[in-house]
Amino acid sequence: MTTARKKRIKPHFQSLLPVVAGIFVLSQHAYGDDPLLSALEKVAAYCERIESATFSFACEETIAQRVYFPYKGWVKKGGKPVYYKKTALSQAKVTKRLWKFLYQADQDRPGIKETRFTLNPDGSAGQPVRSLSEVGLVPFPCVSRGPAGMLSAFNQDGFEFRLLGREEINGQTCLVIEAMPVSALKDRFGKAWIAEATGAVLKISWSPRSLQNFEIIDKSANDLHNRKNLSIVTEMISEYHHEMEGIRFPTRFTVLEKYSTSTHSEVICSELTVEYSRYRFSAIQVKELEPESDSSH
Repeated sequence: MTTARKKRIKPHFQSLLPVVAGIFVLSQHAYGDDPLLSALEKVAAYCERIESATFSFACEETIAQRVYFPYKGWVKKGGKPVYYKKTALSQAKVTKRLWKFLYQADQDRPGIKETRFTLNPDGSAGQPVRSLSEVGLVPFPCVSRGPAGMLSAFNQDGFEFRLLGREEINGQTCLVIEAMPVSALKDRFGKAWIAEATGAVLKISWSPRSLQNFEIIDKSANDLHNRKNLSIVTEMISEYHHEMEGIRFPTRFTVLEKYSTSTHSEVICSELTVEYSRYRFSAIQVKELEPESDSSH
């Protein structure tokens, strides 16, 4: 496992060779061969493309919510799904809600504007939706710019990075990198799946501790359920599989509100799934980055 700070990479030390009198010499090529450093440089360039791009698109946004009562849980013994407090499946109540919107995003450096409309049966825009809260939903952050908030060159200085391994996503080899903040000022961190070849971000799993007001949420959850042994293990995952001009746009965002107990079980309170489909771009312009000059020549 490799650990790194932006531009201050901690080398693997396998390049250290024993020499006379036990002195070790660090290979000058250790940094250049480090896959973590290479991935951080590529993803920083990718994030710069996102931040410098101008675009305007519309797509269908489908939001599905399930709220469980009594709470749904997985007990680790046997791994079979059961309901918290061993409530029979037939007695469990599941509240299901579904929303469909026409979602529009317009980015003209440096900011992005989001607009939502109710979706008519023919796919056209209906009434404007000023806020998700007015339809009973807790607002969630704009996921289009999510990668830049953690992995841009500017933001990388605020994190320590670890290379966790490699995984395949849709036929692409991805480096799985974990970002941990070095100060309390960073409020968005977690794990990212970065395409090894291009530096594009295909997936982000946000840490529950990166939630805004995490301490308040944690205390409220315990007070609500009259328990002192609940720990937030909520999952927030952003997936980026729609590609246009080398930039990946969100296709799915999921929030699984769950907690772990002292008995090593997980209590699931609710599930929220947001799917983006049928993208229609009216404009997109991506800045082509100039290659860095080699100062050694």
